[in-house]
Amino acid sequence: APEGSVGMLWRPMLVHRLDKETEGLQVVAKTKAAMVDLQRQFANRLVGKRYLALVEGNIAGEEGEIDYPIEGRESVSRWRVLARSRSASVRSTHLTTLELRPKQGRTHQLRIHCTEGLKAPMIGDNRHSGSLLRGEKLFLAAAGIRLTHPITGAELAVDIPEPERFGEMRALEDAAWLVDKPAEGEGVPCWEQEPGWEQPPPAE
Repeated sequence: APEGSVGMLWRPMLVHRLDKETEGLQVVAKTKAAMVDLQRQFANRLVGKRYLALVEGNIAGEEGEIDYPIEGRESVSRWRVLARSRSASVRSTHLTTLELRPKQGRTHQLRIHCTEGLKAPMIGDNRHSGSLLRGEKLFLAAAGIRLTHPITGAELAVDIPEPERFGEMRALEDAAWLVDKPAEGEGVPCWEQEPGWEQPPPAE
C-alpha cells in the first residue's frame, strides 16, 4: 500500500507467527484492511504453506501424508522427499531433505509429525530427540506461501530458495562419511569401527 493510504498501520504488522527456531517467510500487513483479510485467510486455512526440513534417517517412499493428532486435535501434513544424503554423525548414517505442507498450524506440528509420524526427527530439534550437528540450530525453514492478495483478489505465490546452511550441512556430513567409512563395504558407521562396539540385536 502506498504511504499515506487510508487505514495505514503505524508500522507493518506480522499477520502470523513462526516457531521461534524456524526461519524463512513471514507475511506482514501495512493496512488495517489487509491485516483483517489476511488473518481471516490464515484462520480459515486458505493459505498454502511449504516448509523445508533436514531430518535423520533414510525415509522410505517418496511422498505421503502424516495423520497424527496433536493434543487431541486433527493434524495432517503432506511430505515429499527432495534429497537423500549420508552422515557420519547420526546413527542411521542417513539424512533426508523433505518438503512439508501442513494442513493445520498446530504448535510444533511439523516437528512432531517428523518425529512421531516418520520416526525421523529434524536435525537440531532437541525438544523431540533430534541430533545437534556441528552446533547448528533447527533445520526447518518456511520456504513458500500461497494466498489471495487482500486488495486486488489476485492469487499470490512467494517462494524462497533453500537456506544455504542446508546444503552446507549435507556436504559436510557426506564428506565426513566418505572419510570415515571402511575401505570395503558400505553403510557401516564410523562408530562400528571403535573398540568394544557391538552389533545391536535384530528387532523382533
